[in-house]
Amino acid sequence: MKGQASMEFMTMVSALGIISLVSFSVVYNSIASGSLGSDLSEVCSELALKINNALFFGDGFSQTISTPDKINGQSYTIFLSNSAAICRSGKNSYIKKFFAANLTNSTHTEFYIPAGRVKIENSAGGKILIS
Repeated sequence: MKGQASMEFMTMVSALGIISLVSFSVVYNSIASGSLGSDLSEVCSELALKINNALFFGDGFSQTISTPDKINGQSYTIFLSNSAAICRSGKNSYIKKFFAANLTNSTHTEFYIPAGRVKIENSAGGKILIS
């Protein structure tokens, strides 16, 4: 009887340990995913703000920003269209609207921007050039 009780106790302790480990893993992954999303949202918001600045400050305004190569060790993409920045990484994606409608990279009005230094300028006629 004592042997059976000891075995039942060890089985319960092992089962609780496994449940705790699985719970910790799920919580950790959701926290890690949330921090990536937060940083991705900040990058996207900052870019949209800088594009709006170029529009509001008028012809001749220029600024250079830096976007990280990776966010929390994960790659991401930023796609710019006529009125929004679309930032994606894995399951996370954010859309940040901006007011500039004449956005171009000198050849296209919808395009991906690379990580690194990005120049945003308001050229003649209110056209926002991203290079």
